[in-house]
Amino acid sequence: MNDKFPSNQIHEHVGFSLTEKRILVGYCRHSFLDRWSWYFVYLFPMLLFAGYGLLKHDILALAVAFGALFIFVIWVLYSGIKGVEHLRNILAKYDAYIARLETERADPFVGQETPREGTE
Repeated sequence: MNDKFPSNQIHEHVGFSLTEKRILVGYCRHSFLDRWSWYFVYLFPMLLFAGYGLLKHDILALAVAFGALFIFVIWVLYSGIKGVEHLRNILAKYDAYIARLETERADPFVGQETPREGTE
């Protein structure tokens, strides 16, 4: 790409907000297993309630387990939709930045004022 600036400062040139930069860093640093470990913190007690409800034929424990499963599915879907929206905004800004770089490369005088006649 362009070597005018270090890659760790590209967010300043692209125009990312601090929140968008944090989102990108978060997606880059967290692996699939990190996210699933948080899911298991939530899912393990739910499975315990479901197992207890099945073994002891306790309808209340099963209702709690299914209620927790419903909340979990809504949570995963909502966070996924919000994440996709943020990534679309980030990619749109990055695409605009790349287009601006290509325009500058094609015509290095884009955006500069041309001297007026008679002032040379």
